[in-house]
Amino acid sequence: MKGKLRALSGALLVVTLAACSHKASDTPLSYVPDNTPYLIANLKPMPADVRAAIYKQADQQLQMQVDQIRMGTEKLKAKDPKLAALLNVFADEFDGRTLEQGIQHMGLDPDGLSALYGLGMSPVMRFQLSDPKAYEGFVARIEKALGASLTQGTLDKVTYRYADFGDKAKLRFLSSVQDKKAVLALLPADASPDMMRMALGLKHPDKSVQDTDRVEKLADAKGYKPYSVSYIDFRQWPALIAGEKDPMVKALLANAPEAAAKLPASCEADFARMAARVPMVSFGLTTVEPKHIGYRVNIALASDIAKTFAGIDIGLPGMDSKNAAPLDVTFGMPVKEFRSFWMAQADAVAAKPFTCPALVKLNEGFGKLRMAVQKTAVPPINDLRGLRLMIDRLEIPAAGSSSKIPDVAGRVLIASDNPEGMLAMAQMGVPALSTMKLDKNGKPVALPADLTKMAGSTPAWAAMTDHLLGLAVGTGEEQRLADDMKASAGSTGTLLAFRMDGSMYRKWIDLMADKATASMQGAIANSDDPEAAAQAKQTAKQMQQMKDQAKRIDNVIETFHADDDGVTVDADVWHH
Repeated sequence: MKGKLRALSGALLVVTLAACSHKASDTPLSYVPDNTPYLIANLKPMPADVRAAIYKQADQQLQMQVDQIRMGTEKLKAKDPKLAALLNVFADEFDGRTLEQGIQHMGLDPDGLSALYGLGMSPVMRFQLSDPKAYEGFVARIEKALGASLTQGTLDKVTYRYADFGDKAKLRFLSSVQDKKAVLALLPADASPDMMRMALGLKHPDKSVQDTDRVEKLADAKGYKPYSVSYIDFRQWPALIAGEKDPMVKALLANAPEAAAKLPASCEADFARMAARVPMVSFGLTTVEPKHIGYRVNIALASDIAKTFAGIDIGLPGMDSKNAAPLDVTFGMPVKEFRSFWMAQADAVAAKPFTCPALVKLNEGFGKLRMAVQKTAVPPINDLRGLRLMIDRLEIPAAGSSSKIPDVAGRVLIASDNPEGMLAMAQMGVPALSTMKLDKNGKPVALPADLTKMAGSTPAWAAMTDHLLGLAVGTGEEQRLADDMKASAGSTGTLLAFRMDGSMYRKWIDLMADKATASMQGAIANSDDPEAAAQAKQTAKQMQQMKDQAKRIDNVIETFHADDDGVTVDADVWHH
């Protein structure tokens, strides 16, 4: 069952990508209830030049994804031949084609509007077609692969096709085409006529997300482009899940009495309590340009949680610097604040334990969590604020080289309220450091020669200020470390930052790909299994495809930032 649901999700995802405006009664959003628990939609199609650039980028990895599906279906045939056949249909649509050609072959409209949403918990997909006959051909190919035709039904003079499946949970897959508009839905097999009308678009909800401009307001508030906006509204879930009030939940639990017993109506209060802590997660595109794609995930949090993280300053310098190292990673680890936060959550659960049978184990879990975080109160762990790693040079030894150790140059900064304690701990662990003395002036001091000899006499330095302990390794890193120790701290609320330029990205991909290929080849050398040999060949092909894709990357930047509304994760990729 889970496999079939995953296959359907894959189908809906392909359709959503293909469809990536005005108020009108027949747009996809006009059929989406305002209280839908989840939604993926576009408000307008992408500009042609941007879409072409994205398609071009996607084409670089499309064949690799097709090959991965093929590999998966080979393993799946014995266990679930129908699911394997269904997945192969999707692979066939794109095998040997570009993404644009595959979309055209399926009859989908790349300039159309679409929406994937929940009618309660039941997924419904509405999208537009460029060629209804081509789409019907695609459906026919699915029928052929499954070895069965969809049953035809009629409701209010509208024709649709469906297939019921599921050994325990009786579900109905439904498909309908009206003019150039298509609908796919997964409903309970005994869905009411009214629910069927809502899914088929024969009836509008009393209030839609289009009526309330909910998607537009979310896009404006979070900086999302209109080409792709999505969210999960957890506040809607408690009333649907508890007590089997939702038809889909009821169908899924129909033959699972033990699971159903853990979700009585009384659970709604506990679920609502959890949803209030994380009300919504949303996702969207922030930059859509031929050579720059930006993504954003926003996690809305209860005000007390959000303000706790928004006010954190981990004290690491240079996080906002445009002169980042080729690989530059910052981790916020404010142990004191994290400990206080999690202890407060544990205390809240202890004061008011969960009573829902499905959640009672959390009571014990939070009790154990409180005991675990208390252990971090020991210095110097208690004083830790954050860590920044910068790699300026990474040279991988060539194949056949006598040296197996990469040539690395870079720096590490540790933010701490007690850097002397961090240094003392290092000196206890590495006796060669015991004679080293650091003043809190930020000036680099060379590490003892006895220690650097152990690393091939690579020069290394350490430096310290009131709140920083720094280490640099490699020729030329001394001055960089000195500059780091004087740089201004990053912005309040920034908990993680990741930056990598194209050259470093390619080196990491090459390193991982070569190791994966060598490992697979080594395993094959000790095996006579022809399937294993074929898999090794396929793995080598995929690794080469990864290397080819990496050649187009110029920069990758990710940040994890907290403000008074929650946490925002931004990811930007520049390519050529």
